[in-house]
Amino acid sequence: MALTASFVTGNTATTSGGGINVNSAGVTTLASTVSGNTPDNCAPSGRAVGCT
Repeated sequence: MALTASFVTGNTATTSGGGINVNSAGVTTLASTVSGNTPDNCAPSGRAVGCT
């Protein structure tokens, strides 16, 4: 997945993700902001920013 000049902000997940959900491939960002998103799947710990 590639994001160019995009904003992914303020999202809360109820299933699968919390802003961006990437199952196996990576994410490439260019001139984009990804912030303020709340994930729902924090297993294993540290899987996503914001997971505790």
